[in-house]
Amino acid sequence: MSDEPTPKWAVELLIRFEQLDAKISAAEERNGSHSTWAERNIKDHEVRLRSLEQFKWVLVGLSLASGGISAAIMRAM
Repeated sequence: MSDEPTPKWAVELLIRFEQLDAKISAAEERNGSHSTWAERNIKDHEVRLRSLEQFKWVLVGLSLASGGISAAIMRAM
């Protein structure tokens, strides 16, 4: 090995590479947590939609039952 010092431009280049690596690592970490949040939110959205759809059919059943009862009462009168 030679005892020549590393050129200034090479040191600057290495510093820039380290900064770039730190930025990429931070972006990957943010992206990972965002995708986890998005998956959780989508699953929650599915559950809420399914419960609303089930509630809709309960209301349809109640309206049919009340209409049938009303018709029976009106017929009895």
